[in-house]
Amino acid sequence: MDYEAAIERVYDHLEKEHVDKAVMTCLRIARNLQDFLYAAAFLREMYLNKRECMRILYDDTSHLKKEAQKYVWEHSLEYWLDTHTLDFSLGTNDDDEKNVLAVGISEIDPELERWDRSIVDLHVPQAWTSTTPLCLPTNTRDKKLKSGFG
Repeated sequence: MDYEAAIERVYDHLEKEHVDKAVMTCLRIARNLQDFLYAAAFLREMYLNKRECMRILYDDTSHLKKEAQKYVWEHSLEYWLDTHTLDFSLGTNDDDEKNVLAVGISEIDPELERWDRSIVDLHVPQAWTSTTPLCLPTNTRDKKLKSGFG
């Protein structure tokens, strides 16, 4: 493998905002170098499905001792959690904070496109004015203003 050309392709993909292609190229480089830890990290970025990730990783690491396989699996998970854990919570679920962004690299662009389409569909209702608080209907707002709470 021509590593210099491969690394150049990674930068080209990033400049064109094709992050998924850049991650795939990095995965190829890591696998070619037999850097199992980073291959596992890039696999986790590509495939959120644990079973699929393990299956692909096993193909690469089946010749390693069980302890080495366990090390690669656990440390790639630790790395993935470090890079996907948010500094804030997105809410709670059964008393557990939702602060891990579990999204695969190939899912980001389609999701952003969907959000863009949703934003375009949003519009302010004609009944609202620029002075109407968004949390109160017009008739409630007028009552609050007259009673001195506004």
